[in-house]
Amino acid sequence: MVTINLRELTGQGLWRRLVGANQVEERDCVPLGAESVAASLIASASFGLRRLSAPVLGTQSRSLASPAPGNFMRASPSFDHNWKAHKELQVLKALPLALDANNRNRQAFTGMNFGGHQPGLGRQRTSAFSRVELVTMLCVATIVAAILLPTLAGTRERGRRVLCRKNLTQFYLALAAYAADNKSILPSGIRDNGDQCISFVSTAVRKALVHYAGGNENFLYCPNLNFPTAWGTNGGYHESAGYILGYFYMGGHTDTPWNSYNGQPVWISPQKMTDNPSLVLAADSTMWSEPQKFTMVPHGRQGLIYYGSPLNSLPGGMPVTEVGMGGCNVSYLNGAVLWKPAAKMSQYYNSGFGVIYIGSW
Repeated sequence: MVTINLRELTGQGLWRRLVGANQVEERDCVPLGAESVAASLIASASFGLRRLSAPVLGTQSRSLASPAPGNFMRASPSFDHNWKAHKELQVLKALPLALDANNRNRQAFTGMNFGGHQPGLGRQRTSAFSRVELVTMLCVATIVAAILLPTLAGTRERGRRVLCRKNLTQFYLALAAYAADNKSILPSGIRDNGDQCISFVSTAVRKALVHYAGGNENFLYCPNLNFPTAWGTNGGYHESAGYILGYFYMGGHTDTPWNSYNGQPVWISPQKMTDNPSLVLAADSTMWSEPQKFTMVPHGRQGLIYYGSPLNSLPGGMPVTEVGMGGCNVSYLNGAVLWKPAAKMSQYYNSGFGVIYIGSW
């Protein structure tokens, strides 16, 4: 009988995997009957990796004329070489088909892939998110945003406080330049109509300050209060009163100290650059008014806090100490510009006429 060396046909690597998976017995040779081999392989694929049932010869030295029992085909010594090659080719064609079928068997080849298909996995799972996964991701993103947004807002506010301090420094330099040309006398704090309010300057004073600042107007407003048109027209102009500022200007006022608010300290207006250097010259416009239903804090913990007209219709009139005031920048007559935390700020009357506005610095 003629036999085929299946180890040589499949290759050493595949042979070892076949033996390990119990597809064939660990012997080299099977009968040449190609139909029997192919049939056995396909039957094995269909019924779950049964061992090949074709008879196996332990040696190739048997007589070709004496085939072993169980062969489906018998070969005589006179068969020709081409016929043998043809049968071997049929075996090679049948073997991958059988292996490929087995490879798709879910229970047999877990973790092994002999023919290119993923074994034992059935339908492949897509990469799309499930509803539960999507909802979970959205919840996590919301929590992270809730944690990070206040931090980012606080970071931006710290940057604006630095810019505010630079504006107050330029404000001081413009006042000092004005005083240098006017015998050390500071600009007047009296409005166009003769009233006094530390949130305003007269038209003439504003024009002079912008001139000494080289035409720049930005230093007149805190970065968090840079909305001059909200206070009137033409850069914050109020008819008969003058121009509103984005800072308090304490210089050039008369009849100070004004009355104390609720027993707190009073403030004194510097008149000349040579006055007491510890006097406050300018500060952030932090104020509130119960009669006017108005509360404004340029530097809250996360930025501007504002209640009431002209920016919104929220009910105001609460003291600045109750809305989350963070502190303010203060410019002194000696040129220093320092940050003053809320815990060290006091409250003062900021006008010399009937309407009550309370400023804080």
